[in-house]
Amino acid sequence: MFHLPYILFFIGIGIQLDWIEQTQELTSKINNEAILTDTFSEKYSIGQSTISNYQIEQYRKLHVNVTIPNSIDLDMNYYVNDGFIFCKTIKGTSTILYKRDRLGNEPYAKIIELHMYFKNNELGVEISRELDVFKGDDIEALLETLHLTEFTRQELDFNDYIELTEDLDQINSRE
Repeated sequence: MFHLPYILFFIGIGIQLDWIEQTQELTSKINNEAILTDTFSEKYSIGQSTISNYQIEQYRKLHVNVTIPNSIDLDMNYYVNDGFIFCKTIKGTSTILYKRDRLGNEPYAKIIELHMYFKNNELGVEISRELDVFKGDDIEALLETLHLTEFTRQELDFNDYIELTEDLDQINSRE
């Protein structure tokens, strides 16, 4: 009986890993097999964004690329099954905005890789990793380093899911 809490803990972790792995496999399938249904591009004075919709069976992938030269280059993907957002990914670089002048020893940008997985609208997990970018850094070398960096993990809840749906609603309103 002494080991029962440990056994239940590891069973719980195993069950959580199962649905995350299933979600990863599903997003991989969608990435490989979904068909582009439409694309919308918007140019701004400082950059551009492109929104692409992909479809396979009841699954939809919304790919958003935002590019502002020398500032932001982000790829975001939203994976939806019959209205339920089960995954969001973000990869790329983004400038850090300071409320004051940036000090010389502070990074000017971050390289980000983030994955949000939702089992339902109340249970989710975010895994992410990021690296600071300083003036003169070799971005390609930093990207290689990023792939060797451990992910941090954070549990997500209903409020996080609501924020995610609001983000997607805002993007959908621009199409």
